[in-house]
Amino acid sequence: MSLALITGATSGLGIEFARLAAQDGFTIVATGQNKKALKKLSLELAQKYGATVHCLPLNLCKKGAVKRLIHFVEDLNCPVELLVNNAGFGLDAPFVNSNKKRQNNLEKLDVTVVRKLCRHLLPAMLKRGTGAILNIASVAAFLPGPSMATYFASKAYVASFSLALHHELADKGIRVSALCPGPVRTAFWARANADKTIYVRLAQKPDIVARSAWHGLKRNKALVVPGILGKSIVLASRLLPRKWMAAGASRMNQNI
Repeated sequence: MSLALITGATSGLGIEFARLAAQDGFTIVATGQNKKALKKLSLELAQKYGATVHCLPLNLCKKGAVKRLIHFVEDLNCPVELLVNNAGFGLDAPFVNSNKKRQNNLEKLDVTVVRKLCRHLLPAMLKRGTGAILNIASVAAFLPGPSMATYFASKAYVASFSLALHHELADKGIRVSALCPGPVRTAFWARANADKTIYVRLAQKPDIVARSAWHGLKRNKALVVPGILGKSIVLASRLLPRKWMAAGASRMNQNI
């Protein structure tokens, strides 16, 4: 029995990753803040795929939450073969006007939790010589993001961190991929106070994005960028001055 640990499993991409893991025969540890959504997901995966799902309602921004999750997994006495660092949120507001607590929680969830879970689970993967990590970044990783400065910077960290791990572990049997999608049609935008930006009109379906990530991870692709829009943004970031990219992102981050 192999475990897939999926954070942020209660909506959007997290649910799609859980479905894909269940189809591939994983026993799943699903964590998220919505207890009812976790229960619903558990029942769905058990009925459709015969999957065993261990649910842990948890706010990973809280002090000691990561340790609690790690202890929960260790008590199952089963190796984690797949880690999906999906939990995260955004914040659409000028940096100096934004809520300090939300900024701190964004940094914890989008950066610190990713690092801590990778650091804890990798030694066992290395000892076995097998395992996989999928970290959720964004095309935001490739450009500055006025009005979403901390979020864009956090995704730059995730993409860079994942790419470094990919190369460190490439010859050790461990696959590491960073998913860098453009806008995805999830509740992310409403939670980020960005549901009136142009991004919402351009969003891809989460099941399509998740499948792209899944196939990319299986091929051990370092960066997975699904969709024409995402690929265009990445290409533009390599060709255009950073000042132009920042100006473009600033316009995109405004309400319409």
